Amino acid sequence: DRAAVRSSLNNILTWKPYERILKPSFGNSLWSNLFDNIGQTSKNDIMNAVKKMLSSEPRIKVGNIDVSANASANEIFVSFSYTIPDLDDVKEQFEITIAKQ
Repeated sequence: DRAAVRSSLNNILTWKPYERILKPSFGNSLWSNLFDNIGQTSKNDIMNAVKKMLSSEPRIKVGNIDVSANASANEIFVSFSYTIPDLDDVKEQFEITIAKQ
């Protein structure tokens, strides 16, 4: 259902690599980009990384992905739309901020 999918997306995008002992490669690799100067090339790399991470959630079909950054606060903002084809074609929106903790 929708809540389970949102929870899964949250896990995919908030867990850091190596936090899951049995799946060390699972997680968000964007933490390493927090201190980078985010230009258009970096944004494209981040969008591709997000697409790859989201491909581990087979229940969704991802639409537009948008990436922006606040360099002075070391934050990366990611938002994307998605649908859950097995439920319906309602477009959902997901937003997350990756920031230094």
